[in-house]
Amino acid sequence: MHKPSWIVMTSLLWAAQLQAQPAPTPATKPAAAPTAPAAAPAAPAAPAAAPSAAPAAKPAAPAAPTARSATPAASTDKSVEWSVDPAHSRIGFTARHIVSKVGGQFKKFSGVVRADPKTGKIVSLEATADTASIDTGIEKRDAHLRGDDFFNAEKYPQLKLVAKSLKWSGNKFTASAELTIRDVTKTVPFKGELLGIHTANFGQGEHLRAGYEATAKINRKDFGLKWSMVTEGIAVVGDEVELNLAAELMYTPPSAAAAAAPAAAPAPSAAAATTPTGSAPAATPAKPAAPPPAAPAAKPAAPPAPAAPKPTH
Repeated sequence: MHKPSWIVMTSLLWAAQLQAQPAPTPATKPAAAPTAPAAAPAAPAAPAAAPSAAPAAKPAAPAAPTARSATPAASTDKSVEWSVDPAHSRIGFTARHIVSKVGGQFKKFSGVVRADPKTGKIVSLEATADTASIDTGIEKRDAHLRGDDFFNAEKYPQLKLVAKSLKWSGNKFTASAELTIRDVTKTVPFKGELLGIHTANFGQGEHLRAGYEATAKINRKDFGLKWSMVTEGIAVVGDEVELNLAAELMYTPPSAAAAAAPAAAPAPSAAAATTPTGSAPAATPAKPAAPPPAAPAAKPAAPPAPAAPKPTH
């Protein structure tokens, strides 16, 4: 059975349209963005350096000493050395003789004293005395004192006194001193006083003078002064001896010493080297050279000898 013609025709047209249309292209994926070139491979890591042996650590420095031990405390001693004026100083003593007292002194002595330059208060003292210089005013008694019964001046030529501490209260002081006689040293307490301090000038330039006195008591037998004699039950010489010290010290402050020093002669100034008009002085003309000594005049020639007379016959 044949299909109707309009169906055939419709089928043919639809087939022709299908053939005329281009075949659909498959959807393409959008081109991928260009990728960045791959990074260069990282350089191989340098091999780790072999760990070098660390130097042995230095031993820790010892801890710094404390300020007390590292730096001594600032000294408060402002003392200066004063000189002893022997003409106005004395190392004396007094001893009991039966019922009275007899005094004497050592006439040759020296000392090194340090004291405050303004107040004159003594800080340290060392003194020596020649035992052979003992003087009581009686030569026979002095000779006995120089012998072995007392000082033995030949074997022990000096006695010595060293102040170990001084404590001041106003112008008065107490001192603990070591006294040595016949090589025996004992600690002896002294009491003393600063009598005054004054500026003086006795033709030696301006300087300070300070005066002192001090006393102490000792037992002479503690130092080997062993002589003893009793008359009618009374000791001729007592054991207790009183020491009497008197000193006048001198100190010249640096300012006074500088003022007393002779001034140096001033160098001539440039003005002194010019004439009153301001010009340099004319050079001193040189002395003319002495003329050379004249040559001695030549001796006159001797006159010719006279002709010999003709012989006569």
